[in-house]
Amino acid sequence: MGGATAAPSGWTAAGFDDSSWSATLGAPGRLRARRAFWLESGAASEAVLRVRGLSDYQVWLNEAPVGRGGLVGDAPESFELDGKRLRPGRNLLAIEGFRAADATAGEALELTLVSPGRR
Repeated sequence: MGGATAAPSGWTAAGFDDSSWSATLGAPGRLRARRAFWLESGAASEAVLRVRGLSDYQVWLNEAPVGRGGLVGDAPESFELDGKRLRPGRNLLAIEGFRAADATAGEALELTLVSPGRR
């Protein structure tokens, strides 16, 4: 991904200290966000991520790159995350992208976890 401000080293890692971050960190027009979530054992077998308002973005789940997109406009873009990367306990979702110039509704990230046997 292009841009003038490099990401802090290790920012997608679980042990990275983001306590000094506001909701996002990055150059103007760039978004970097991290969100931890917890799962009980067997609680989810897959996950679907919906992204709106970002273009040229990349997503990491538990430090592994799991997807990228090139969304344009306000319509949300969805993709499935590999359920094998979900684990009991703490999980970490990280995303980096650019705010889409033609997105009027703002950025939105929605993670839907799917229980085993449900679709």
